[in-house]
Amino acid sequence: MRLLHDLLDRSPGLAADREALRHHGVAVSFRALREASFATARGLRDLRVKRGDRVVTLLQNRPEVIEIALACSRLGAIFVPVSPALRPRQLLHVLQDSGAVALVTAGPSLSQVAPVCMQGTSIRNIIYTDTPEFRRPLAERVCLVALDDMRNSGADISESPIIDRDPAAILYTSGSTGRSKGVVISHRNLVCGAEYVAEYLQNTAEDRILAALPLSFDYGLSQVTTALQVGATCILTNFSMPAALMQEAADERITALAGVPTMWAHLAASDWPAAVRASLRYITNS
Repeated sequence: MRLLHDLLDRSPGLAADREALRHHGVAVSFRALREASFATARGLRDLRVKRGDRVVTLLQNRPEVIEIALACSRLGAIFVPVSPALRPRQLLHVLQDSGAVALVTAGPSLSQVAPVCMQGTSIRNIIYTDTPEFRRPLAERVCLVALDDMRNSGADISESPIIDRDPAAILYTSGSTGRSKGVVISHRNLVCGAEYVAEYLQNTAEDRILAALPLSFDYGLSQVTTALQVGATCILTNFSMPAALMQEAADERITALAGVPTMWAHLAASDWPAAVRASLRYITNS
């Protein structure tokens, strides 16, 4: 039996302490990611997050999303990544539908996010990264907590009595044809998916996988879990301009790039630097 956090704890990248993630040129090693996931799990536990509780992340692709996902796995809580592009009514639907008790977002987004959390949701804690611009007090039942302050290096967490059939995440559909629907993903789904993908794409620890698709999308999240499975490095980015993505792919010596048709339509019309053509081993499409 393997759980989501076992992809990190049993990764060949951990023993070698390789780079697990990169974001804007800053590296996070496998060891540092593991330590951060434990510290965040202890912090969530101190906020009374327990097995079965849902924790929403409303963030761009960045290491904190993966840290929260792994921390939730250690507690038996359920990770719910959503796109920061959601409109307030869409976010309210996700919060109410999932019954989330905590939400993690960027500090500058608090002024838009906090009022939504007050509208008949189960949110008890809003956890923020970066420096917030929003300073007004919240309702008595909702606590505002900095992620840096929440991380707890104190008493270790005990193993949560979960099995691989238990839910690890809820991924919401785009809602393009109506209200978005939550798809429950088990630990087994995520782990087996990482194993199968790494096997047929012949991924190794030498791969440098660019995660440009949103982590709230199963195909985007799969780039990270596959990298953890084999000890590869996953570079987290956010697709906006084709030229910027091509430059990042060149700078990071990307070997693996996943996309969707709309993304490829833009990239196909772009100039691909020689460095990208030299390092890229495969592209995949969903």
